[in-house]
Amino acid sequence: MTGDLTVKGVTKQVTCRMEAPTAILRDDQSNLDMVGFRGSMTIDRRDFGLSGIPQMDALFRGSPRVSNEVLVRFSFGAFRYTLDYLEARFHSKSQDGSMHPVGTLYDLARQEGISAALSAFDKMKSETPDRIDKNTLPDLGWFLMVSGHPQEAIQAYRKSFEDHPDFWTAHMRMGDAYVLAGQREKAIQTYSNVREHFEFHPHLEELLRLLQR
Repeated sequence: MTGDLTVKGVTKQVTCRMEAPTAILRDDQSNLDMVGFRGSMTIDRRDFGLSGIPQMDALFRGSPRVSNEVLVRFSFGAFRYTLDYLEARFHSKSQDGSMHPVGTLYDLARQEGISAALSAFDKMKSETPDRIDKNTLPDLGWFLMVSGHPQEAIQAYRKSFEDHPDFWTAHMRMGDAYVLAGQREKAIQTYSNVREHFEFHPHLEELLRLLQR
């Protein structure tokens, strides 16, 4: 796997040696399916301007106390968010017997349409503001998207921008919804907007590269 590594403001292209991924595992904490990955790479610290202290090098006759070659090992996991997981998360009930607000809005969107769900959200915001937060509408969009309704998800994301225009997670997910809806140009525009105005997302450049080729 090849990519860019930045250390102290210096960026270099590096190649990582990846091991074969694990089999599909079940994460005990989240109860989600996951796949684990491990890899390693060796870099020369001098390529990134980390040359050591000259006085110390002179003291040890030019032999640095730390090797110039640095071995970097890393591991990460990829989780699969299934519809079953979202059903369990958002259709759960609290101690007072009320359903998660995202589950309530999702059911309304499927039964009466997304406009009815968004109107219900406005009512929640006015009457029970403590039950919602900036994740409520993006999570509704996520639920709709995973269940195969990207057009409705897009409307939920757009609505969320009224109160939280700089919430980059919602912008990223709306880009994903455009992809699923087959609206390639709008997906590119949305991802590009995230890149220009909001926080960096680790997969953003790859998404844009795949869409623009």
